[in-house]
Amino acid sequence: MRYTLAIVLIFLSFCAFSQKRDSVFLKDGDKIIVDILEIEERKIKYKKLSNPDGPTYTLTSVDISYIILANGDIVRNKSGKLVAYSENVEIKEVNNATTNYNDPFYNKEKDAQKKNKIRTSTLYNFRKNMVGFNYAALITLDLEFTYERIFDKVGYFGIKVPIKFNMGVKPNYLKKHNIFTSGIQCNIYPIGQGRFSYFTGPVFHIRVMSDNDQVTVSGNNSITITIEPTRSTYLGFYMNNGCLFRASPLLYFGLSMGFGLRKDLARPNENSIFDLIGEASISFRF
Repeated sequence: MRYTLAIVLIFLSFCAFSQKRDSVFLKDGDKIIVDILEIEERKIKYKKLSNPDGPTYTLTSVDISYIILANGDIVRNKSGKLVAYSENVEIKEVNNATTNYNDPFYNKEKDAQKKNKIRTSTLYNFRKNMVGFNYAALITLDLEFTYERIFDKVGYFGIKVPIKFNMGVKPNYLKKHNIFTSGIQCNIYPIGQGRFSYFTGPVFHIRVMSDNDQVTVSGNNSITITIEPTRSTYLGFYMNNGCLFRASPLLYFGLSMGFGLRKDLARPNENSIFDLIGEASISFRF
């Protein structure tokens, strides 16, 4: 019994000890196990596990490749600055620039919130490419795939290209059905990237559509006249609003709706038609 209890105590002590371990992977390939006290953008402060009451050591980002903390969070070296994948990791920012606090328009709290928003947005925008599938297009018996590219560092602006084509089935509940649609969508993210991201912007679509077969019954003899479907090419302009929800670092869900006009290019004398576009998508970010 005493022997078993001793083994259990040793195991629990080992687990408690191992949970405090932070692993620092150096650029030369070495790995050190330490107790990290503080993480700054350009350096870390730590103590050796063999001497927890001893001096505090400093290691700069020049020598650090990446860090795996005891709780599993990862800190990586990006262009000489240490950044974290998780918001739970506190990284101290060092700003060498002096700020004029006599400026009557300067608000220290708002400035800190702005810097934190940019830092958070930069972390969420680490992967700048996104491919998606719009499952709302299945309502009109279409398949729609999208590709979006974020262009700036913080993630305020992106370009999205949709490609939608019909599955070869004509939905009878629509006057016209889509054959092929593509275009360009400009997404502006006013608050940057995050777990929840709002976006807005203009959308340009070029759409090839076809009339559904029209059947007319006339006269006492019930004569049926079938009008062959005609194809038309439409140019559409919309203002779009939507949001992205980050389910995981790689998986996103999106909802959007746009209002605008579409014009039949083959009939310039006809008025433009009010039109709606919508999206309920699942996307993979890389």
